[in-house]
Amino acid sequence: MEAENYWRLMKETSDRINPLLEEAINSSECISKDSTLLELPRARIENPSKLRAHTARFVYEAIEKSEGRKPREADWIPLAAASELELISMYYLNQIWDGKGGCTTKADIDKRAVAAGITRNLAFRTLEKGYRGKIDPRKADELSALLLESDTVFLEGEYTDIFENTYSSAKAFSFEDMMNLCSKRIYQMNASFFEKIAQMAAIASDTKDEKKKEAVKKFGSNLGMLVQIVNDTADFVPEEENRGTCERYSSDSYADIKHGKLTYPIIWTLHRGTEEERNKLIEVLERGKLASSLELENLTRILVTNEAINFAISKAKEYAGQAKRELRVFSPEIRAPLSMSCSMAYTNRYYESLKKIKWQKKDLL
Repeated sequence: MEAENYWRLMKETSDRINPLLEEAINSSECISKDSTLLELPRARIENPSKLRAHTARFVYEAIEKSEGRKPREADWIPLAAASELELISMYYLNQIWDGKGGCTTKADIDKRAVAAGITRNLAFRTLEKGYRGKIDPRKADELSALLLESDTVFLEGEYTDIFENTYSSAKAFSFEDMMNLCSKRIYQMNASFFEKIAQMAAIASDTKDEKKKEAVKKFGSNLGMLVQIVNDTADFVPEEENRGTCERYSSDSYADIKHGKLTYPIIWTLHRGTEEERNKLIEVLERGKLASSLELENLTRILVTNEAINFAISKAKEYAGQAKRELRVFSPEIRAPLSMSCSMAYTNRYYESLKKIKWQKKDLL
């Protein structure tokens, strides 16, 4: 599938679910009237790139087409919209715990805590309205249970991220133990969500094929691992090269390192970098939020030139390959929109920005 067609389908999916997102957000008095809180969902609605909604749609459609049925929009749109509302809830919480998106004062924190709870409830309401009374009640219960499980695992992941997956807590760990801890956090915070979205899409299709159910579940998990590794790597893009997202501003670059979090490039450098590279990294980790822009940018140069970023990219490609292999239960034509998601995820603008820094290294170092 050509990239142009992929983005066309992505925008098409976005256009289909935006009315439900608008309806849900407008139903919340506090979010719709507060410009600070409205900024995040408004940016999410306007962004045509909605990977979770895209995954919900095309997992469902892949199963339907493979079994000779004509996909119906009414079967996937509520799930895709609920997934986006759940994501917005997660983003509000990330802004609180990581200090992103201008969340710096107690009022900012309190507002986002309320908004996170509201959008989470809106996700469940959208799911219930879309399926309750329209499919087997047991299937509707399964959908709600999976969304709840995803939410619970995400919160467990936030605990791991804040209190366990940090340099101060795990600096004595071996390379393997650090990688396992970081991978656990990645699964909890993102891969589990994609996994549950794929499972819910299979329920919406009402397939009886257990092989396909297991395949799309594993596809979702691997895609989620891939996406989070890419997001973690983007944290090292300097502010002037970082356009930001609906969750985080360009000024939120280095949020992970400022909080002492362990990501794949950090773990690689701690255990496989030179002594000088390790010492410079540890100094930045220990300074945390006090680290200067120059120190942080110099760290990016180290990670780009010492293969740490390439190590993370190679891990992302491994998960992409595994995700694509799981899709072999479908024909190439049917699985194309999902396969393309894997390729697009690890060939994004952040890697291009880091490559630019690599080519400039002689002038910068």
